[in-house]
Amino acid sequence: MNDIILDELKLNFNDIEKEIFGIVCEAGLAAIKSMLEKLDEVLSESRDKKKYRYKFKTEKTIQTTMGDLTFSRRYYIDRYAQKGVFLLDKVLDLNLVGRTSENLIERMIDSAVDSSYRKSAAKIEESTLSKISHQTIKNKVDYLGDLIRKIENERVAKYIKGKLKGKKEVDILFEEKDGAYLRIQGKKHKQEIKVAKVYEGWVKDSGSYRTTGTIYFSGYEEGEIFDNIVNSGIAEIYNEDKIQYTILNGDGASWISAETENNIQKIYQLDLFHIFQKASRKIKSDESRKIIKKLLRKKRCDKVLEKLKEFIASEEDEKRKKELEEVYSYYNNNFDALTRYEDRKEIVLPSPPDGVEYKGLGTMESSIRNVIASRMKDNGTAWSIQGANNMSKILCLKHSGDLRAKLKDILRNGKVVDFININKVIKEQLNESKITINNEVKALLKEQKKARKYNESMQSSIIYGQGKKTRTSYILNGLSTFDFFAEIL
Repeated sequence: MNDIILDELKLNFNDIEKEIFGIVCEAGLAAIKSMLEKLDEVLSESRDKKKYRYKFKTEKTIQTTMGDLTFSRRYYIDRYAQKGVFLLDKVLDLNLVGRTSENLIERMIDSAVDSSYRKSAAKIEESTLSKISHQTIKNKVDYLGDLIRKIENERVAKYIKGKLKGKKEVDILFEEKDGAYLRIQGKKHKQEIKVAKVYEGWVKDSGSYRTTGTIYFSGYEEGEIFDNIVNSGIAEIYNEDKIQYTILNGDGASWISAETENNIQKIYQLDLFHIFQKASRKIKSDESRKIIKKLLRKKRCDKVLEKLKEFIASEEDEKRKKELEEVYSYYNNNFDALTRYEDRKEIVLPSPPDGVEYKGLGTMESSIRNVIASRMKDNGTAWSIQGANNMSKILCLKHSGDLRAKLKDILRNGKVVDFININKVIKEQLNESKITINNEVKALLKEQKKARKYNESMQSSIIYGQGKKTRTSYILNGLSTFDFFAEIL
């Protein structure tokens, strides 16, 4: 008998859960609607009637995590400010994106960074009773990405002007840069998006090591602009005056190594994975490949080049000869960067903080896979440049541990930030630098009477090539020449 009853009822826990969830959400929406309309009534009765003149009542609908909330509230004319206002909105501090609540946007972003827009829409509809299309989620992702880029842009402008100085103090920072190739809509070939990882060292966690103080940056910006995004992010957190060295690890790409050319604080080394990868891919002879890899492991970089010359001279096959020449050029062009930072004689490494270790770099391959590729590449999605830029920056915030902490601040603060013309800021800063240099040169000329003594003093006192490299030294790098001084005097 009981079996017959159970069969007829066909009860299912998931169905019960969904039904009760829907009832609770409907009750919640009704409760909020009642509360808001009563609050609106209280505000109407207690308002300054000389200042606020009642105009009409209208309905507003908000997308919430419980579903669409529709409620009525009054519209007033502020006689003093000569503008309309909803007192209820003002009291509630509604910070909507369109008509979507911050809590629902947070759900959208949380889902979108892990799944496709279509899957995210389905998940949200199941878990919140809000009917959201995949296009709506994409629009919200793009909106948030635009806000992040605005805030980055403002941060870069402050950095160039020297207005950023973080409080955290460290002796060494580690920085790794690489790129991820993404499919771009309407493009035949994939295009590389730049990715940077900055951290303070390694800590042991459950028997394995992980980086600590890790922050990520990404974007399709040009190399110098991307460097400014990374460096301004560092300057916002850290006191740059206290950083003795930044160890930069890269694959030899010019956009990675360019900023180290005139910066003695930034120690550049070639990524070990790419060093051995080049030998594995291009040296076809097993014996020759083993010899080169053995020399690399023994850190005999000079001997590596000698052996490659021998292999090139004895190779008769033109294709293999070209491949060997490619390996030789790669190692020769990056010869100084073949030496690991811990083996550099010109630097004295300070002791790491308690609990932190300094180890060999090479975390970028796995980081790009975890941060960028798993969401943006592995499922074969084709992106627009802007869409890829936006998603990548949100992913970097997530994996830096800042997405949940900063999301509401970004949604609020990003609205009041405008894009700044960085090239204009740089030009203004250069003009200020010209004036500074001009004054320095004139003061020096007064003290020096002989031309030879003047030139010697110029090289030792004016040229920004010695001592600690600072943000200003990068800006002045292209200006500090005798020809330039001759022009401004």
